Amino acid sequence: MEYIILGLLLIKPMTGYEISRFIKVNLSMICSSSAGSVQTAIKKLVADSKIQFSEFVENGKNKKEFFITDLGKAEFSRWIQNPMQTEKVKNMELSKLFFLGFAEKEQRKAAISGYISQLEAAKNNLLSIKKSGEL
Repeated sequence: MEYIILGLLLIKPMTGYEISRFIKVNLSMICSSSAGSVQTAIKKLVADSKIQFSEFVENGKNKKEFFITDLGKAEFSRWIQNPMQTEKVKNMELSKLFFLGFAEKEQRKAAISGYISQLEAAKNNLLSIKKSGEL
C-alpha cells in the first residue's frame, strides 16, 4: 500500500479521500481500498518522512493534501527498480488450487486449464506492451 501511495503522489498531491477513491476505482484488483488501510499507510509514510501534508479548508471542512518528499521519491525509485517477483504476489483465488482435491476430476482439470489460459492471456498482454515499446 505504501508504494502505491508514493506512486500516486508522484503523479500529483492528493487528499486521503482522493487516494482512497483512486485506489477503489483503478487499483481494487491489486489492493484494499479501505479507508483504514490507506490511513494506516499514510500515517506510517508521514512518520517516516516519506510524505508530508499541507492543511487547508474547503467548504468549511479541514483537509490535508499529501505530497511526496525527496526521501519518499528515493524510496519509490529503489522499489520500482527491483525486479517483479511472481512468487510474492498474494492472490486469494489461488487458495482454490489448494482445495481442488474436493472437486470432481473434470472440475479440477477445467479449473486448472482455465487458470493457465488466464495466465497465458496476461503473459501475451505483457509481451504486446513490451513489443510496442510502452515498457
